[in-house]
Amino acid sequence: MQSFPWLRFTGLSVGLMGIGYALMKATTPTEEQLYNASTRQKPHFLFPENHAVL
Repeated sequence: MQSFPWLRFTGLSVGLMGIGYALMKATTPTEEQLYNASTRQKPHFLFPENHAVL
C-alpha cells in the first residue's frame, strides 16, 4: 500500500494559493485608485445636467 504524498500535496496547495494571491494583488485596485475612479466626472451623454422634464 502506498502512502499519501503529503509533501507534494502541500507544495501544490501552497503554490496554487500563492498564484491566487499574486493574481489578486495584481488586479485589485488600491484605495486611492478606487477613490479616483468613483469621483470622475460622468459622461454628459449618459447623465445630462440640463435635461428636459416631461
